[in-house]
Amino acid sequence: MSDLVVLYQQMADLTAPECANTCKCPHTCCDEFACQMTREIAKERYGITLKEYPPNIRGAFYLDDKGCTVAPHLRPHCTMHTCEINSMGFKRGDPKWTKSYFKLREKIERLEAETYA
Repeated sequence: MSDLVVLYQQMADLTAPECANTCKCPHTCCDEFACQMTREIAKERYGITLKEYPPNIRGAFYLDDKGCTVAPHLRPHCTMHTCEINSMGFKRGDPKWTKSYFKLREKIERLEAETYA
């Protein structure tokens, strides 16, 4: 399990700056639905009950002024999300970043399949 934790942290280190700095509207994908999924994954896979914060305008309740308060492996759908990857399948003007993203994502998906299949 610790390999997944490490890989998800590496992915968060790669994607979090995209969400916080590169996105036209930072953290706009952080909404009530994403937080509900996170809560369920944390509880079902890891037996963890997460602390909630007052919701933002979109209903997200795991955000503080620095970003998400939840460990990256507990929110896989958020950790791997960037708007450019989701909409275009690559990061504009940065093929090296895109290659790093998909190489890491492949490792995570392979280990997830072995762990939870």
